Amino acid sequence: TVAILNYINMTVAQTSIRANEIATRKLLGADNKSIILQGLLESIVMIFITSILGFAIALLLRPYFENVLNSQIHLETYLSVQYIVIGLSSLILIGIIAGIIPALMTSKFQPIEILKGRYKRKLKSIYSKIFTSFQYTVSIVLIIVGFFILLQFNFLIKNNIGVDKNRTLIISQPCSASQKAALKNEIMKIPDVEAASFTAGNPIDGGNNNTEEINGESVGFQIFTVDSSFYQIFDIDITPTGMHQLGGVIMNEQSMNILNVDTTNYIAKFGNNEYPVTGVAKDFHFRPLTKPIGPAFIQPMTDDRYPWSLLVKISPNADLFETAKQIKETHTKFIGHSLQEIKFIDETINQWYEKESRLSQLITIFSVFSIVITVMGIFAMALYQVEQRKKEIAIRKINGATVIQVLNILNYDSVKYVTLAFIIGAPISYYIVNRWLENFAYRISITPIVFLVALLIVLSLTLISVSIMTWQAANANPVKSLSSE
Repeated sequence: TVAILNYINMTVAQTSIRANEIATRKLLGADNKSIILQGLLESIVMIFITSILGFAIALLLRPYFENVLNSQIHLETYLSVQYIVIGLSSLILIGIIAGIIPALMTSKFQPIEILKGRYKRKLKSIYSKIFTSFQYTVSIVLIIVGFFILLQFNFLIKNNIGVDKNRTLIISQPCSASQKAALKNEIMKIPDVEAASFTAGNPIDGGNNNTEEINGESVGFQIFTVDSSFYQIFDIDITPTGMHQLGGVIMNEQSMNILNVDTTNYIAKFGNNEYPVTGVAKDFHFRPLTKPIGPAFIQPMTDDRYPWSLLVKISPNADLFETAKQIKETHTKFIGHSLQEIKFIDETINQWYEKESRLSQLITIFSVFSIVITVMGIFAMALYQVEQRKKEIAIRKINGATVIQVLNILNYDSVKYVTLAFIIGAPISYYIVNRWLENFAYRISITPIVFLVALLIVLSLTLISVSIMTWQAANANPVKSLSSE
């Protein structure tokens, strides 16, 4: 849509340059129909040329997009007769949509109006107030929305979940229950290993889900079974209750509220069992941030409990990959066969947001394309404004105006258009971003700084574009500009 709008803007801006050509053709007998057909034909030819170039670029970028999407893109399948017919029909339709407005605008004025300059005045009064403002509004909305999407995905990936994810390893199916103590002892002998903990469910793998009927509703509770070293790896804020009984559990705040635990004796009734609550954990994340924190409790691992995983925390100044290699070799030597899976926690967390990550990369790509298209649109606006005011620039130069004064006058008008577009586009952007962020349980706040950055980007690009073309027009021979009128 933006590309089509840009084409319309560029074409209409160029019609002021071709006004005399149109007048001459009409004086030589060309009717409105032939003028319109020529405009549509030029638009369709341009669409075909750009489509061929676009398809060639798509072929060049296909390996990159296949990597981002993690799938094969078979562009060759769209070269069948059916798709070619559909494609050609679509291109013709787009060409007509893109060309119809400029074609109609160039055909509706009489030759005498064009030659007297009325065409430019009418074009300026109608076109500049609507299309220019709309173009800037679209540009501002695209930039604001794109920025917020990238910021939200960055927030998801980098959010602190209570563990140093870049230097904590997780080993799946590490050993049997009887081997836990011996293996942990060997792992802790490795230099730069800070802590090691066996778990049967932890915040990274999501734990074991148990469903309980609470007030007529099914509620899922996540259960994490861990040894005492677990709290050296995960920074979970726990408030002791004073209970020290065997079989005691630590419950998060969500569980305490849902089970309505009596804070006098701290006994939690779960199913047919009662558990003494030895501590209350401040709610911590154990699932992607696209979902809210749910009820969970942590129970101690018994000696006969089979571990699902082994978490190993590496000291800050260690060579991560060398230490990871030693851990893997130690484990392999201990159990007699190679590890099934060993990886840093950040890899798992990145997998949580794999869909969002791929979408973020695509959005980044399309945001760049959108900005490029936006710059082209801004260039069209600048070209249009300068072309419309060449006579004015020439007269001001003859009357002694400097180039800087001319620049200030035209840039002032550009600032007015951008400001109007920002006033319109900012509320639209806020609505779009706010609705999109509602899909996330944890999200960034909508800050004014992003809106201001978008405004500065569009304003800067506009001022640069207008200044360049105004500079050229202001330094041109004013006699030549006036004679062309």
